[in-house]
Formats: sequence, structure tokens, C-alpha cells
Amino acid sequence: MEYFLEIIMYLFVFSLCVSKVGINALGAIFVITSFGYLIKKRMLKKYVKKSSVGYFFLVIFIVGVLLNAASLGGLKSAVNYLSRNFYFLFIPGLSFIFEKNKTREKMEYILIASLFLGIIKSIYNFKVNYNFEYNKFLRLESFFSIMRWGSVLMFVMLFLLPKLFDKKIDVKIKITLRIIWALGLFSLILNNSRGPWLALFIGVLFYLLVYNKKILVSSIFLIIISFLCLKTTHENGYNLFKNKIYSISDTKSDYSNKGRLEMWKRNLEFASYNFREDKRTFFLGTGFRNFEGIFKTYIKNIGLYEEVQINTKNNFSFSDSHNSYLMVLNQMGIIYFMMFWGYLMYLLYKLFLESLEKEDDTIKGVLLASVGFLVCGIFYGYIFTYEMFTYFILLYMYILIPKQDSLKNKVKNIEIIYKERKV
Repeated sequence: MEYFLEIIMYLFVFSLCVSKVGINALGAIFVITSFGYLIKKRMLKKYVKKSSVGYFFLVIFIVGVLLNAASLGGLKSAVNYLSRNFYFLFIPGLSFIFEKNKTREKMEYILIASLFLGIIKSIYNFKVNYNFEYNKFLRLESFFSIMRWGSVLMFVMLFLLPKLFDKKIDVKIKITLRIIWALGLFSLILNNSRGPWLALFIGVLFYLLVYNKKILVSSIFLIIISFLCLKTTHENGYNLFKNKIYSISDTKSDYSNKGRLEMWKRNLEFASYNFREDKRTFFLGTGFRNFEGIFKTYIKNIGLYEEVQINTKNNFSFSDSHNSYLMVLNQMGIIYFMMFWGYLMYLLYKLFLESLEKEDDTIKGVLLASVGFLVCGIFYGYIFTYEMFTYFILLYMYILIPKQDSLKNKVKNIEIIYKERKV
């Protein structure tokens, strides 16, 4: 059974970049089987408490179910929340599996293989759908939809970034990782999703400024050379890419941007209205996947239904806030918002301090993926979708690994054992 659990987890990790069905099916099998096995062996309590960090995430999950049951969405919202957030329930099984040596390393290699397959699929789509011609209408997907693929690709690329410069890694492996990373960058450019572009740029800049200032100048030089080569060899593609970059800050003629700004504004007003007029919705939320009808009614009641559609050329969504923070605030309420985001920010702050003390690529990689997650969350409401499984498995790869005792604690434990034996 232990071997079975490990194989299921490896297959699940392989699904993270290539299969929503795999994420659902294999994830559910792992959760159910691991809980059943640990209960049978009377070890569930032990592995729930194995990591204080993981334990608190389980608390957040339980609170989320209860809050949804008490929200406007009722029991239906609670069930929907459970089905989309069961990555929290991986904690006991992963704590158990991670006790084995090399498990994390195997998971990382399998994740890289999954990423590579996703990249190859996206390049294949480029050939089939666009015949390798870059144009302004190009939006490249892979096994996932366009925005989902862009986010997942960005998370894993940032996670792998520190390994590209790790002197302890074998040269052949490092070269292979660099080739995959370069192909991933190519796929992300073709994906044409500005949120993941910006998140990757900020994540890479954070890495260079904090962990690797030595290559900052050479990286800037390489980027300039790359743009000059692109302009020389493919000027049309260069201009299209440049215009796409410029469009990130265009809030006048780009109606996608205007739509996002309008959605953020009306979502903030909706939260403010609930704080004044409907305390239940403000504290408990509308309920998971119960937001659209309530928000649409609110917009109609304040007389802005037609206006927001006209001003944004129908780029206004009533179901998706295009902002993960506002989605949590309005769908889940302020209590869950403060618990989830507050604890995650506290955890990342501790992770940052630890990354400065230890030369561990996984710590840095998880932190960089988290930077990308936080930045991209400003533009995408992916907080309850498949992207979360990829991000949280990256997070679990670090936080659930049993930490080694410090030398001081080891000496202290040896002294205690010696005294007990002497007595």
C-alpha cells in the first residue's frame, strides 16, 4: 500500500502540467487511499500534526467548508468548495511519503518531465494552428486552456530557476534544465498572456537582485541582444511582441484592461456595500460558485448593468473578478480572506528569511513560484482552479519535508540519552 501511494503521487505530479482529469482522479484516489491507510494504521493524527504549517492549512480548509455552509450558498457551496480545494487534504499522505529518502527529488524530476511534455504540446499546437507564424491573434495553449497554461508554465519555470545556476548539480542535468527553461520561455511568449509574462519578469528580477547579483548585468545584456536579433531577423514579430508589452499599461484603447479595472472597481464597491448593508455576506461571503447571480443583481440594482458592458465593450465578467484577492474576499468572506492570505504571507516571510540562511534551491524555487503566484493573482482569479494544485504541491515539496535537527539540538538529545542511560 505504501508503494501504491507513492506511485499514485508520482502519477498525480506528472498530471500537473498535462491533465485536468489526472489531477482530479489521481488526486482523489491519493487523498482517499492515504486517509484510509493512515486511519487503519492508527497514524493519521501523527501525520496531521507532523508539520505545524500543514496542520494550519487543514484548519483553513475545515473553516472554509464551514463558512461556505453558513454563507448564502449554503450546503451546495460547501460541497463545491470541498471539490475544488481538496489539495489541502494531501497533507497527511504527503507527510508520510516524504519520510522516504529521495522522494522530493523524484517528484521534481517527474514535474520537469510533465512541464517538458506540456511545452512540446504547445509548440506542436503552434505548428498545427499557426504554421509557425507569429501574429497579433496568436494565443497558444497546451493541454490546458490559454490562461491556465500560462500560469502553470510560469510557476514551474520560476521553481526551476535557481537550479539553472546551482554548482552542485551535474553539468549535463544543468544543461538539460536550461534547454527546457529556454523552450518554456519560448512557449510563454507564444502564450501571449500578459499576467504570466509580468509575473515571470518580476520573479526573475527578484531572484537576480536577492540571490544572484553576479549575473544581473549579463542577463540584461542577453535580453538586449535577444531583442536586437529578433528585430533584425523578424521585425514584424518584434513589433507585435513590443506592442503586446506596451499594452500592459494601456487603459484607454485596450478594452481587456479597461474591463479588468472596471471589474476590480465594482468588486471593491460590492465588498464595501456588504460591509455597510449585509454583514453576513461580508463576513461569510456569497458562497463558493454562488457569486455571479448575486453580483449581477447588485450591479443591476445600482443601475450600472448596461453601462459597464458598453464602457468595456462586453469585457466585463460577472462570474470572474480577474483578481484572486477580490474573489476570495467576496466569495469566501473577510474571515477566510484574512486566514488564507494572512497565513500564506506569514509563511512566505518565514520562507524568505530561511532562503537567506540556507543554500537550498528548493526553498528559493518555492519562494520564486510564490512571488509569481502573488503577482499573477492580481490579474487572474485562479484561486479555486487547477493552477492551485500545481502551486500548492510546489509549496508542500518544501514545507512538509521533515526538517533536520540543528547540531545544537542533536548534541542536546545525545546528552539527554546519555544521562538517562547513566541513571
